[in-house]
Amino acid sequence: MFHHVRSSVVFFLSWFVVVVAQRKKKRIAVVGAGLGGAATAYWLRKDHEVTVYEASSRVGGRVADHDGLELGASIVVSGNRLVVGLAEEMNLTLAKPPHVGGRFGLSDGSTFVYEESVLGALLRYGPRPLRRLKREVLSFFSKFEGIYELSPPKRTPREIWEALDLWNATTHTFDDHLRSILPMARKGSRRLISELVYAVNRVNYGQGNELNALAGCVSLCPAFSGQAILGVVGGNALLPTRLIEASGAALFLNTPVHDVTPEGRLSAAGRQVEDFDAVILAAPLDQIFSLRDKLPYQATHTTFVSGRCRRLSEAGLQTMLVVENSSDVVSSVSTYEPDLHKLFSRRRLSDDDLGALFDPGFAVVARKHWPAAYPIHTPFAPTEKTTPFQLGPRLYYVNTLEAATSALEIAAIAARNVASLVRRDLAGGLLGEKKSHHDDDTCS
Repeated sequence: MFHHVRSSVVFFLSWFVVVVAQRKKKRIAVVGAGLGGAATAYWLRKDHEVTVYEASSRVGGRVADHDGLELGASIVVSGNRLVVGLAEEMNLTLAKPPHVGGRFGLSDGSTFVYEESVLGALLRYGPRPLRRLKREVLSFFSKFEGIYELSPPKRTPREIWEALDLWNATTHTFDDHLRSILPMARKGSRRLISELVYAVNRVNYGQGNELNALAGCVSLCPAFSGQAILGVVGGNALLPTRLIEASGAALFLNTPVHDVTPEGRLSAAGRQVEDFDAVILAAPLDQIFSLRDKLPYQATHTTFVSGRCRRLSEAGLQTMLVVENSSDVVSSVSTYEPDLHKLFSRRRLSDDDLGALFDPGFAVVARKHWPAAYPIHTPFAPTEKTTPFQLGPRLYYVNTLEAATSALEIAAIAARNVASLVRRDLAGGLLGEKKSHHDDDTCS
């Protein structure tokens, strides 16, 4: 009899704890299933009921592949603490992508003005400009590393950049910044800016040196910081896919969101209007619903071509990048396999465009048009107020951070910050944080 009563009490208490815990869970909607949305859902998984809405038919956002060929965001670097940490938590393997390595050359459209070599770099650009540029990038990187220690979460991107002493870098062009630090009387400095620096920015962002200095330094970091360039074995899209699976979120693909109010009321295709305790926008605003973003975006076309690339083969190079004022229509050509190449361009490449690069008999294996591959990273006005992470009482915005600079790691940093804000706001006060870089009390 006593055993029966004790069992009943234990059952009742267990049921009561479950019911109370369920009642405490808040309903959160995440709009967008790219890395930013997936990471946000993952970091809110423990204490909240999360629903993810995605307008397309797949998870990944700007990360996509075709039969193992990366069509979108292709790389992370070993110093990307959040993305690397998340990949480890999802039991994913990171390794050097097939197109990384080998020698590259810089093309002006008719010839290679520079082919990679230590001696060639010293002769063309000079040791002093190269040392000064490397010192500047490493100084930036040292400041940027502080982003992993920021606490509490910030309300605006400007607060983040100011806390790192990097706001000033967002307010002028990279070209102006480099001209202020390099010995411009030297021909090597001018070449360095218009050739090597321009080429790296063009392949990374589809833009030249008119982007802001913060974005320019982010772009150059892998080249000068000594970090390894990595990708997820099996495709980078595995990371957001695994994160959403691990979050336990309800996922609705092919479900564009038509409208959302600052108070958390959301209307999506084929769904009843629902009220949420918080709605998190994790995609460019003009891709979500009628709300318009001020940001202009850079379009990028990815093309995979099977065939012999004459210019690379004849020069014995693996990669071709382009210098400022180049007549080339591509931003880059990279070798995946001996007869398989990945091309980035600002517009769709015609057969005539490809025929100028490849021997007859080439074939297009895959194409992808990214109409909003990256924001156009123009400088902010010094007094400008950046779009906040919180747009209304129950409405949050992850992608606002990428106005200054964009990368997979930037998406993860923004996701962590927004997840922290949401947990703090829903709890009615700031929660204590652990010191782990990728899983703290506000993001777990």
